Amino acid sequence: MFDRLILDAGDVLIADAMPGVFADMAADAGAIDATQSLIEKHISVSRQLWGGEMSETAYWEHLAQALGTREDGHWRGLLATRLRPLVHPRVLRQWAECVDLVLLSNHRTEWLIPAMSGAGYLEHFTQLVISDSVGFVKPDREIFELVNPPKGRALFVDDREFNLTVGRSLGWRTVAGAPDGRWVGKVSALLGVQGLVP
Repeated sequence: MFDRLILDAGDVLIADAMPGVFADMAADAGAIDATQSLIEKHISVSRQLWGGEMSETAYWEHLAQALGTREDGHWRGLLATRLRPLVHPRVLRQWAECVDLVLLSNHRTEWLIPAMSGAGYLEHFTQLVISDSVGFVKPDREIFELVNPPKGRALFVDDREFNLTVGRSLGWRTVAGAPDGRWVGKVSALLGVQGLVP
């Protein structure tokens, strides 16, 4: 029935690390009340960050302004520890035996690839479409059209309804993802995969 399973990364395959990183940064700076300010500074540049227009160094410097400090590499370490896997790699292996797996994510390549590699995910994917490396950001239709081919018998999992809407406009069947992993059973059923390792 399906020939491709298109998966988002953040809060689908890999935990969204940013809220925890902002809290850690504020705590490290002794400014607990700065968490909201960091979130707002992140939102103000998120399109440039995910689209690759802003360098990682410039991003950390932008956030440091909210704390009146400088970034020395420590925050990158905090981020790396919080990018934890949400799905067991054996699940991806079983899916990959049935369909091609495609990653379609708003993310930074330098953050996401090490996290996916460490989780044992990368070897199961036939295509990676990561926003900062292609210059488009979901929900822009252009990034969806980079999935090869963009139309066809695809099943798409994302945690944002506005992204799922674009997927449906391309004829993709959609499933809402979430960090709790309940979507995994739904995807397995749609793919006809039984006896999945949890």
